[in-house]
Amino acid sequence: MGMFVSPEIGALDYLRFLTAATVGNLVGGSISVALLKYGHVRQSESPGPTDESVKRSYD
Repeated sequence: MGMFVSPEIGALDYLRFLTAATVGNLVGGSISVALLKYGHVRQSESPGPTDESVKRSYD
């Protein structure tokens, strides 16, 4: 929006800002998704109750 309001901001400044914002979003989003997926996989690998222990608890 500043590009349209101020004559001091040119197209190159706008593209530079847009590139930096896009790269930052790619890096931050990739890290966030990787941590969420890691947490999900890590949680599903934890040992849960076996069928025998569940049967014994209901007897």
